[in-house]
Order: sequence, then C-alpha cells, then structure tokens
Amino acid sequence: MMDEFVYSLLLKGTQGLTLLGTLRYRFTDLTADARARDLQALMGAAVDRPTIELFILPVEGTLSVPLLTGLTPVPISGIGFGSPAGLLTVLFSSTDETRGLSLQINPIDATHIGGGLTWKPGEPGTLLFSVLGTQTGFAM
Repeated sequence: MMDEFVYSLLLKGTQGLTLLGTLRYRFTDLTADARARDLQALMGAAVDRPTIELFILPVEGTLSVPLLTGLTPVPISGIGFGSPAGLLTVLFSSTDETRGLSLQINPIDATHIGGGLTWKPGEPGTLLFSVLGTQTGFAM
C-alpha cells in the first residue's frame, strides 16, 4: 500500500529565482469522508440529477527547499479535494509559525504536479513561486 507521495520540485520565482526542493505528503485519514457506494445507484442518481461528489481528505507532510526554507524541512498540513475520478487539488499550509508558507498542487498526470507556493518569511516580504513536480517514488 502507498503511504507517502514524494515529489522532486522545481520552483520558479516571479523575480527569476529558480530553486529545487522536495515535497513529501500522505493522506492521514482515508476513511474521513468514505461511504459505502453502490455503483448502480450512483449511476442512476447521476442520470436523475446533475451532482458533483467531492471528498475532503486531510493531508500532512514536509516541504524542503534548502535555499529558501533552510536545512530543516517545513512541516505542512492541509486538505485534499478529490472526486470519484481522482484527486483534484491539495492545499497545504505550514504548521511552523516561524516559517509561513502556503502551497497548492494539482495533478497534471499520473506522475507530475503543478501549482503555486507563497513563502512569507516575515513582514513585509512575500515570495511567489510556480511549482512543477515529478514523482520520485513511494515511501513506505
């Protein structure tokens, strides 16, 4: 069973700064929004009325971008939004008050992600980065 997703990241800043990093995360409670589903009933309901079913899944992990965050990975947590078709987006924020960051990632395909990162090392500075990631494997 997959426990943790690991991505090598390429961050491109609005000022032209390019950095490398690593994102590691896992879903902490896959049963948080799980329900027993009958496929025939689900298909019948979809025909009767247009609905979109979303699942909210808690996530936690770490982000390491040594030239930005320092040598210690930043602990992050957040929520992922998924549908029966798959994962739609994951929103993270730092759990370390001294190293503020917000990260949103979206799957591009089975092994690549894209998104954006806001790094807030202190007032008044804020750095914005676009993020591309390639899955490096699974950690058990």
